[in-house]
Amino acid sequence: MTDQEARDQLAGDMVYRKELQEMIRNDNEVSNHRTTWLSASQGILFVAAGTLKDQLVPFLVVAAAGIVVAASVGHALRMSFRYRRHWKDIWQKRVCKRGYDMDEVLPLDAAYQPNEAIKGLQPGLLLPWVFIAAWIALSLYYVHQLREVAPRPTGSAANAPIAASAPASR
Repeated sequence: MTDQEARDQLAGDMVYRKELQEMIRNDNEVSNHRTTWLSASQGILFVAAGTLKDQLVPFLVVAAAGIVVAASVGHALRMSFRYRRHWKDIWQKRVCKRGYDMDEVLPLDAAYQPNEAIKGLQPGLLLPWVFIAAWIALSLYYVHQLREVAPRPTGSAANAPIAASAPASR
């Protein structure tokens, strides 16, 4: 390969790199919007649940909606992270295949090395699970609270007919 061909190939790869960076940037912005939308929607649902805390069935419907929204957005965010990792891997394979030096090209993520140990703590990956756990915990708490408050008949009065429990008139 001549020097001119090598420079042309590098120039083409830099255009490709720029396109991949733009795809990652756009996907990152969409993920940020999804995370914000998730937080706002969960806040609204928590307020709605707070107003319905004395009514079990409506509360559970709101809780189920909160779980479904969190799971749905969580899935979309996981897919977004997966696609970004895929695009970075495509670029890394091209850099290795071409034999570029790091002085010639930079990685797509500006030399940021991902830390696998804390990957799961990123807000987009952690928040959906936090909200799902909160909805489950609140649902169990309210079911338990409402069961304790509900009057329960005890003793023989529980099995006696209603007419027999009325006072006799003289």
